[in-house]
Amino acid sequence: MRRPIPDYEEFSRLLQELVESVPPEFLRGLSGVFAVREEKRDRSLADVFLLGEYHERADGKYVYLYYGSFLAMGWRDARKFEREMRDTLLHELEHHWEEAAGLPDLREEDERRLEGFRRRGGPRRRRRRVAAGPTWLVARAVAYVLAVLAAVMALGFLLERLGM
Repeated sequence: MRRPIPDYEEFSRLLQELVESVPPEFLRGLSGVFAVREEKRDRSLADVFLLGEYHERADGKYVYLYYGSFLAMGWRDARKFEREMRDTLLHELEHHWEEAAGLPDLREEDERRLEGFRRRGGPRRRRRRVAAGPTWLVARAVAYVLAVLAAVMALGFLLERLGM
C-alpha cells in the first residue's frame, strides 16, 4: 500500500530531518532552511512552480522549500515526493556553496533553463533526474573547497606582490 503524500506538518518535519542529515560544515554561513506552506510560481511563467529558492539578504542567507509547489506537481508516490524534497534541498545548498565560493555556475544554469521555458512557452515534460547521493555531495564539497583555496591563494599572491 502506498504511503500518502505528506501534509504540511510532515513536510516541515521531513525537511528538518533532511537538514539535520547534512554535515554541519555544509550549512556554515546559512541562517536557516524553512518550509513555506504556499506554492511559488515563476514571475514570468505561470506554469512553472518553484520548488525551492536560495536567498541572500541583508539579514542572512536562507533556503526555502515551497510545500504548495510540491503539491502542485501532482506526485502520488510519497517516495518520489520525498526524493524531490531531498534533491531540491541539495540543489539550493549547492547555490549556497557556489555563492560562498563566488561561482555563478548553478545560478546561470537555472537562468538558462528558465529562459528555455520562456522561449518554448512553458516547461517540457520533465525527465527523471539522477538522484543526488553522497558521492555527488562529496564532489560538490570538494569543488567548493578547491574554489575557496584558489581564492585564498590568489589573495596571498596579490598581497605578496603588493608587499603586504
